[in-house]
This record gives sequence, structure tokens and C-alpha cells, in this order.
Amino acid sequence: MKYLSAKGSFRLLLVLLLLAATLLSTACGNDGSGAVTTEGNFSTSGATGEPEDLSQPKFYKTVFNSDTTHIMQCASPYHTTNQDTPLTKKMVEAAVTEALDAGADCYVITPGHCWVPWWPSQYLNDHATWFFDEFKGTRATNPFWVYVHVKGNDFIQQQIDVCRKRGAGAFISFRMNDAHMIGKNTPETGDIAFSAEIFVEHPEYKIGAMSDGANEQVLDFRHEAVREEKLKLIAELIANYELDGFELDFCRRFTFFNIDKTTEEERVRIMTDFVAEVRKMLDAATEKDGRYRHLSVRVPIYPDQYGRMGIDLKKFEEAGVTMFNFTSSYFMDQNFNLAALKAELSEALVYCELNFITAYTEDSEGLRVHRRAQPEQYYTTALQAYDQGADGLSFFNFQYYRGDRQGEGDKPLTEPPWEVIANVESIEFLKQQGQYYYFGKTWKDPITTTWRLPRQLIPSIPTNFDMYLVAPEGGWSTDGVFRLQSEALMGNRVIAVKFNGTVLSSIPYAGEAYDHPYTQMLGVAANYLCYSVPKELLKEGKNTVQVTLTSGSVITLCFVDLTVQ
Repeated sequence: MKYLSAKGSFRLLLVLLLLAATLLSTACGNDGSGAVTTEGNFSTSGATGEPEDLSQPKFYKTVFNSDTTHIMQCASPYHTTNQDTPLTKKMVEAAVTEALDAGADCYVITPGHCWVPWWPSQYLNDHATWFFDEFKGTRATNPFWVYVHVKGNDFIQQQIDVCRKRGAGAFISFRMNDAHMIGKNTPETGDIAFSAEIFVEHPEYKIGAMSDGANEQVLDFRHEAVREEKLKLIAELIANYELDGFELDFCRRFTFFNIDKTTEEERVRIMTDFVAEVRKMLDAATEKDGRYRHLSVRVPIYPDQYGRMGIDLKKFEEAGVTMFNFTSSYFMDQNFNLAALKAELSEALVYCELNFITAYTEDSEGLRVHRRAQPEQYYTTALQAYDQGADGLSFFNFQYYRGDRQGEGDKPLTEPPWEVIANVESIEFLKQQGQYYYFGKTWKDPITTTWRLPRQLIPSIPTNFDMYLVAPEGGWSTDGVFRLQSEALMGNRVIAVKFNGTVLSSIPYAGEAYDHPYTQMLGVAANYLCYSVPKELLKEGKNTVQVTLTSGSVITLCFVDLTVQ
């Protein structure tokens, strides 16, 4: 129990030792998880062998975010079940190794939900005392908590060590206002790894179900105490670890303010000052060891909500942000204008985030079913990003091809298409691939007001879609196929489609354009109407598609796509 401070009470020490005694029989000694050993088997392909100038900012082409909890939630070669088991060093290291083996040159560690320390912390004593003595909580078996605070490990440092051996960058991503598990904040349902004092003891700080559409309990950053709580944890992480960068994740979740009690000017000032404080911490760490540290922010790729969130790109850059990681959040969407966002910036690096989900629905039990991204969809989205000025790409939730403890409807579960990570680094490669443009059904996420699907088609009322196309090497040489998909059967409905003003001819359904194992939400032939798109109609940049239901009853689209092979 070496991480207890000198202030620790004898009673607290006994409580934690008793907890350790009940867990150590299964949590240490042997690796009963079926983990694959990676220790001592690291490749040195990422290292140059030349002395490194640590004082200079590094450029990373492909950034890989690990939410950490995937190690338990997903069945993998190093964790053969999707249930909680004792965490081991082999599992921790394997999670990094597989991403670096695939081609990522920067690994981003998310240490939990960032309200309770998942790292050796000076705040452990106070938190544990509160949880056991004051909150009367009893749930303290979270495998990450046990690994760090009972067994005395440090998965952040262990993953940084792997990155150092491989010559890869090591970042921490800090979730600014994550709402995961916060709703379970009673003594009966709370967990020591998630229950936070500030949520329980200060209900006056909470917001949710406000006019900005938030549907979860989060905290209002207009309160200085909320900001101080986050900054003290950030300061500890920056002081404790020799990092290459630190990311502030503004998208877990999107709500930071009661907009009825703040002005946009106030929100931007508060968040800019917060960013500047983190920059000072990073600069102080650099002064101590000479290693330059990036400050990254994960922000929406759509500016719709910037004013509500307190985001101002120019002011963030002036406050010291050197990397902007633009994300469409949970879904990989192609409806973005990265060029306009980059035009707001001077020198900061711009990244476009790629996600593993293109659409979702729910099964009969209300559990989510996720439509997995195909390699061609990654390649097409990456090419769009580069065409609009991206300096690099980032990956988020990539491991969740393996599942997320959802129902049977979310199967088949597969390994991620790891080859994608290395392939998207080459624009030359991307320009030689078949193209796959799409819009997918999403939920009402407050990240943007412009989600395209689901979309209800009403007789005789046109619906417009814009698609941003980038020509392959040598231009388009084949016709494309445009498809409309509904979860209901199309039946005898007739839908007219115009592509850049020209009426398209309907063609029979011919199956998927590309081979892949991801069959979630694909439906059957009767769910589709298909059309031929002459290659002469395709053009660089914005292409307009008009869809009109001309015969039959109202129907809702769940997926719209254009493939050009």
C-alpha cells in the first residue's frame, strides 16, 4: 500500500488491506486470463538509433487513442473473455503493442473517466476515506482500481515504457466531463473507481436535460470548484509522467455549461483560461527534463456547438494548443469541412479522427447494433481529410470491432482491420483504392445539428444530400453505384434520384461492393433501391444528390452510399 499518504488513517489502511486479501488470490501470482505474453518481445522498428533531440516538437502521422477499458470489455488475443478478470501487465503491454505493430506512431492513454485517479495518486487517501467511511460504498473490485491501488502497479507508466522502447509518442488523453457511470452514484450502485465526491456532495454543480439537449448528468464548468477539481488531477498526471503530449478531450461529453446562466463570451474565456493553465503545466514539465510536450484538444469537427462548449479555435491556439484532433465523435462521418477549420489556425497541427462505427440501430431488446466501418470507408474518409488539409489522422474506439458487451444482434464480432492504420498514412495508396462514400443512421448527438440520417422520405418532397468527392489517381474510370437503404422493406415504392441535376437510372441490387466480414445492419436486397451513376457526373468537391419519393407511403432511410470501384 505504498501509495497511501502519511495522513492515511489506520482504519483506512485496514480496510484496503482487507480488500487486498480478498482479491489477491485471484488478482496476482498467475495469469489466469489466457493472456498472450508480450514482455521481452518488443520490436525496435520505431527507434532510429540516433540521439533524440527531446526539446523539439515531434510530428506524428497516425495517433491511436486507447480508452483503456477496452482491455476488459473486448475479447482479444490477450484477454479471451469480454468479462472482468484480473488485469495483468501482459494485457496492459499487449494493448499498446498491437497498435504500434499495426503502424501507429503515437499512443494515447485514457486513464479512466478522469474524475477518480486510476493512477498512483496523492488523492487516494482522501477518496478512499470518503468512499468507505462517508459515502458508505462497498464496491471496490474494478480491475483497473485493483491493479493500481491494491496490487501497486501503474498501467500508465507501463504503457509509456512500451512506447519508449518502440520510439513511439506517448500521450495522455484527459476526459473533461465524462458522464459514464456517474448516474450510479449511490452507496449501493457506486464503485470506488467511478464515484466522485464532487458529484455526490455538490448537486448544485450538476447540469443535464438543459436547453442544449444534454441527457446526462455532468458538471457545470462555470463553477470554479469544478475547474479546480479537474486541474488538480491534470497537474498530478503531468508532474508524474514523462509525456510527449497531453490531450484535453472536450467530447466526453459535449456539455460544459448551463447556457441559460452564461454568455458565449464567458464560456470562451473560462475554457481558454483553462487551456492556458494546462499549457503552463506542460511548459513547467519541459523546463525540468527538456522534453517538449504537445497540448492537444479533441474537439468536434463540426463548429455548431463551439459557442455552447466555450471553444474558440484561434484563442485555444494562442493559449498554447499545438494539435487539434477534430472528431465526429462516436460515428465516422464524412460530412465535414476540415479546410474551414484549418483556416482558423496558424501553425497548429490538424488531425481528423476516424471511428469504427458508420451507423447504428437497436435490437428487439433495445441494445445497440453497430454497423462497422469497412476498410474502403476508412480510406475514402482519410482521403477526404487529407484533401482538406489534415496533417495526420487519429483512431478512436478501434478495438471495439471485438464487441462492447452488447447483445446477440451486434455480432459477428471480429478483429479490427489492423492493416488500415498503416495504409492510411499513404495518400498515394489511398488514391488507388476503391471509394466508399456514405451517410449512416445516428442518434441525436448534441455534437452537431446536421446529422443526415435517419431521414424520413415524404411523397413529392425532395431531400438533398451533399457528398464531398476526391478523385482517385488518374480520375474516375468506372461508373458508380448509389444506394438507398431502409430498415423497412422498400416494397413497391418508387424513389427518383438526381445526381448533380441528372436523373439516375435504377439498377438491380447486386450485393456489397467490397468483401468484408462486417454484416451488421446490411439487411437484404428488399431493403435497398440502387442506381447507376455515370462516371461523367462525378466531380471533385461538392456533389449534390436529390432524393424524392414519387410513389408509395412514407419510408425512413437508415443508410445512403455511393461506391466507385
